[in-house]
Amino acid sequence: MGLYCIKHQNSQETMKFYTEADIILFFLNAAGTVLSDGERKNFEKLSKVNENIIFVLNKIDAAENIPYLVKYIEDNTKNNFKVVPISSKTGENIDTLRSIILDTVKKKKKIFYSRSL
Repeated sequence: MGLYCIKHQNSQETMKFYTEADIILFFLNAAGTVLSDGERKNFEKLSKVNENIIFVLNKIDAAENIPYLVKYIEDNTKNNFKVVPISSKTGENIDTLRSIILDTVKKKKKIFYSRSL
């Protein structure tokens, strides 16, 4: 089995997980290039197999003009996906992200229980 075959097989397995996932958290770096060409390509692939994507704009503690970045993501995804700005460093908006995840799971009528998420 050649390297191409291994990569192709792994890619197919990964896409299977994305297809079956209840939610996909698509992390973007607020302090970097938001929605780079590579990120756009990955998003386009994912959105074809699963529409339950939440954009998580991380590192808002190290970036400026967060409302502009959120609007940029919304505009470039046709406002079809939630965008949650967070800081994993400071914990800002982590509770908001948790609530959105739980609401999404409840709407899908999935059984979900966790003492701490």
